Amino acid sequence: MSAPPKSVIKYEGLSGLVKRNLPGGTGVTSVGYKNSYPVGTPMRFSIPQSLLRASPEELLVALEGDGRHGDSESTLDELTRRIAKHARAIPLPEGCAVIPTQAAFPSPLPGLLDALVVITQSTNSVWLKSKSPLLSRLHTTQSVSLLIPDRYANALLRSKP
Repeated sequence: MSAPPKSVIKYEGLSGLVKRNLPGGTGVTSVGYKNSYPVGTPMRFSIPQSLLRASPEELLVALEGDGRHGDSESTLDELTRRIAKHARAIPLPEGCAVIPTQAAFPSPLPGLLDALVVITQSTNSVWLKSKSPLLSRLHTTQSVSLLIPDRYANALLRSKP
């Protein structure tokens, strides 16, 4: 029995924007780069420390000052609905890379709902606009930073009050 053919795909579309720092890329060692963020602008989205591990009811109160939405299931549904609706309107692309958070990164969308959208719809590596919100991330994650394409980042920074 023979082994199936091996396909190697190589993309060099953005290779001119970074410089290799270390050898690698052969599968034996990884490639190192000099430029930290070659394409895009890092931006931070955070919820206040006081809302880390907050209940859906507490989050709704923080959003609107009125947490009366009936039972906990309807409160959870209402919060999830608001996050999903705001995600469709947020001025970000369909997806962004998640990067390590630094306090120095700008926060052009400082609203609580903006932070809830980014935190609940991200993994450790990617944020997706169309992802279903995962509220359990709010128990462990206070801040998420995204690498936002410059076209979107520039528009956000210009619109910041």
